[in-house]
Amino acid sequence: MSWKPAPHTLRWPLTVGDETLTELPLRPILHGEHADLIARMESHKTDKANEGKPLADDEYDHLVFLSLATMATGLEEKTLLKLKKPDFNGLAQRVFELVSSKSLAFMDATQRAEAEPDEPPLLVPVKCSDGITRDAIALEVPDLEATQMMRKISDRRERAEFITAKCTGLIAHDLAQLTVPDWNTLQARLNDFLNETGDFFH
Repeated sequence: MSWKPAPHTLRWPLTVGDETLTELPLRPILHGEHADLIARMESHKTDKANEGKPLADDEYDHLVFLSLATMATGLEEKTLLKLKKPDFNGLAQRVFELVSSKSLAFMDATQRAEAEPDEPPLLVPVKCSDGITRDAIALEVPDLEATQMMRKISDRRERAEFITAKCTGLIAHDLAQLTVPDWNTLQARLNDFLNETGDFFH
């Protein structure tokens, strides 16, 4: 399958140049670009705090969602700033779903019923570094040695990508191309591998 989010309908049309938009196109947000954006935003928040000008939580959240909205719609920030606030609120909600949900949330009932937890189907196929295009990712349960190596990595993103690479056989470049819902699906299953007992998988 190759998934594309439905457009976001506007209650108040937006004029862009000579065009009037009644809906905004949306595209999937990829794990790599999402992780890079969050890292930049957290660095910006830290810099502001060090300058004695800390960002309030609601201000920080607004900046994050505005940045994600520009990413998902392909529109410039100055264009999105012309949205009426209720329309932006709805867009922010859609963007939140795109980066917080697992892939099953965007599949139909048949696809959900057929999905295998240890070989989850991808919403958007990924052409990997080995030249193979994958529409599902086969997962291997990590051994104790791999998890001990993981715990030695201090950076949260690097730690997650290390253990995900160990369990999928993919490299960081490949993982970066996954949609965020597909990445979230993998993380949920890896969390089971790392924290549940053997009886859980019977």
